[in-house]
Amino acid sequence: MATTKGERTGFRGAARRWGALCAVCVLIVLFAVADHRVKRAGDGLGFHPSGAGCVVVSQNFPSFCARVAATDAAARFTEETPRPFDAFELAVRKATGIRPTPLRWRVWLGPRFVWAHWEDTHGLCAHPGLLLRGVHALRTVFGARADANGLYTFAGYYYAWRDGFLIVSPDSEYVKQSLDAVLVKMPPEAGSRDLHVQWADGTFWISPEEDLPIAGRLDVILESSTTMLNITEAWPNTALASITTHTHEDALALWKTVANVLETSHLYSEAASVASALWQHWALDPLEPDWDQDVAEFSAALLDVDVSGTLPIPDWGVMFAATAENASSTHPWAPAIAPLSPIEYAWDNRPGLVATLLGERFAVCLARDNDRW
Repeated sequence: MATTKGERTGFRGAARRWGALCAVCVLIVLFAVADHRVKRAGDGLGFHPSGAGCVVVSQNFPSFCARVAATDAAARFTEETPRPFDAFELAVRKATGIRPTPLRWRVWLGPRFVWAHWEDTHGLCAHPGLLLRGVHALRTVFGARADANGLYTFAGYYYAWRDGFLIVSPDSEYVKQSLDAVLVKMPPEAGSRDLHVQWADGTFWISPEEDLPIAGRLDVILESSTTMLNITEAWPNTALASITTHTHEDALALWKTVANVLETSHLYSEAASVASALWQHWALDPLEPDWDQDVAEFSAALLDVDVSGTLPIPDWGVMFAATAENASSTHPWAPAIAPLSPIEYAWDNRPGLVATLLGERFAVCLARDNDRW
């Protein structure tokens, strides 16, 4: 069957268009393969200065964030605390020019992630792909030059490259120290999708599962005892967190160990300042030096956080197991709230005291139940 000249011209035009489209697709695939290889080239997770107070690492940070965001726990958290990581997102955006969503992070910065708090500053390290390396190459073409230490500047941040890793910090010394540091590797006890946190006194890792399980260890010296704890099951099953020890000193040592890593958070510092100011505002008296002489066991629990009002109010409590001969004595913390003029109160025949701080919703309640305070 004969074809006309017009039909041949149309066929050639369509072939050229489809050929161009196929060529673009092939180039995209080749670019994606090359980008994938670059992001995963080499060993380790990155670099940070030696002696860092807190280090957070992940082998697949975008996947961790995406999986956590899909959990019910994260949904409830973001409903009560919209945009909880604003400061971190703003810092990353200023340092890299990239809004850190999981997809954008993976495309621009790759899967590996190292963040560290060192002295009074912080920084992050990633192993980017071809896109960010191309942007850096363009900056050098248009005049960006490294200083004598190999550091570049961008939007008030310092950055440098080492073995394919990008190190970024608002402090030039952080980057310089990272260039001489050892390579960080994922701890063997953490899974490939976990987020691992390590500091001087402990380590833990978070798994991006539905209930966000956390495992780890604390390096704390506690008082040795062979006596079994009796109030370990004293709190409701819905407690968000609880701890039970033989003495309040042991519980305080554990808390201080955890607080060492929390202190790197600006939010924690603000909360501590508010708590200190409120204590001084209410002129609460310090606890008696020997307030715990009749305490056999100590337990503390965070049950809930009420965010229905302007001020978040924690629903928390402590419990003491009293020695038998002092089970009916005054609550050990009663002298501390004396300036608040507490009133006598009873909960189902359990006598005690109530001292209001900010109305009924924010009050200190002290009670006794047989041999427990």
